[in-house]
Amino acid sequence: MTWHLFVLVWGNVFVERFARLVVPFLAMPGNVPALAADDKVIFHVYSDAASRAGLATALAPLAAYCTVDIRTFDDAAARRFSGAQYRYELQRWCLRDLARSISEGSLVLLDSNFIPSNGTLAHLAAQRANGYRAACVTFVRAATARLDAALSPCLADGAPIDGRGLFTIATASLHHITESFFVDAAPFTTYPSQILWRAGAAGFVARNFLPHPLMIPVSDALQRSQSTMDYDLALRLASDDVIYVGHDSDDMLLVKFSDEDHHAERDGAPAPTLDQIGLFLLTCTNHRHRLFANVPAAFHGGGRDAAFEAAALQSQRLIDDAYGWIDQVAAQAGRLDARLLMYLKSHLGPIEDFMSPQLEPSALGRLP
Repeated sequence: MTWHLFVLVWGNVFVERFARLVVPFLAMPGNVPALAADDKVIFHVYSDAASRAGLATALAPLAAYCTVDIRTFDDAAARRFSGAQYRYELQRWCLRDLARSISEGSLVLLDSNFIPSNGTLAHLAAQRANGYRAACVTFVRAATARLDAALSPCLADGAPIDGRGLFTIATASLHHITESFFVDAAPFTTYPSQILWRAGAAGFVARNFLPHPLMIPVSDALQRSQSTMDYDLALRLASDDVIYVGHDSDDMLLVKFSDEDHHAERDGAPAPTLDQIGLFLLTCTNHRHRLFANVPAAFHGGGRDAAFEAAALQSQRLIDDAYGWIDQVAAQAGRLDARLLMYLKSHLGPIEDFMSPQLEPSALGRLP
């Protein structure tokens, strides 16, 4: 079997961070070397021409374990966008381009600011061997400068860093976006794509409606993808019974680093209410996303104790109540306006009809 790793990275600052913070983790024995022990690995890296030479040097530590395939992107189709939308459009174009040239195997979707703990990709391979075709994982977002300062001396030692070690470092550097996901946050996020419950002083439990699709099957359907990776890609490419949902940071941990000012302008909200969570689910998810929300993912730097079980039970009550709220809305379908009926159809219908909030403009233009 072939593992196809995908990442998009360009620009001096981002290439340098990728080389210094991400590549050392990919090269740890429980990651790319573990995949290469039994299978062929190809690392497909999309970048601009100016970054090509720097990337070739940066990826040298992985060359003994995989074929490095650096591709230069053409961003003509994405230039009309700015900010995050530009990156989403470019990422979608690159993924479609890759899909046209590969025909078998599993595809690992990375970001240039994703750090996988040692053993994450080995665990992914184990789940692939167990029959899973896709895997979705909740990542922990950390502030770049603080994470960098804490990680640098650890990486200088050269010792592999497992999930507990990486979580301990990341949790001391949590980004304000992650902080806003805690159910007791003040203010709470206005976009509750995930909700976190503290589990004593040791960690937290996450309920994530839109986890990152770390692994997906190679498929022609990738060329027809109309949304960003996290919304519905895994659900469109695999049935629920073959989608693995990460549930313990001991097994798999992704830390995503972002600058402190990333989305600093976001407004906050009061403590989460049932209406707020239910409305988010109705307007931003499909009923199949409950597959993810039903899994309480434990994040911890030490062992798990009774606090984690209590957080899991408390969080399950909110999840059940939020989906019950949608049932109540559906029971009043005859009294709903056209906009709510459209969302209800998107939520309750097949994933193929799901109206993702990140549909590309051409897809939005086809909506009635």
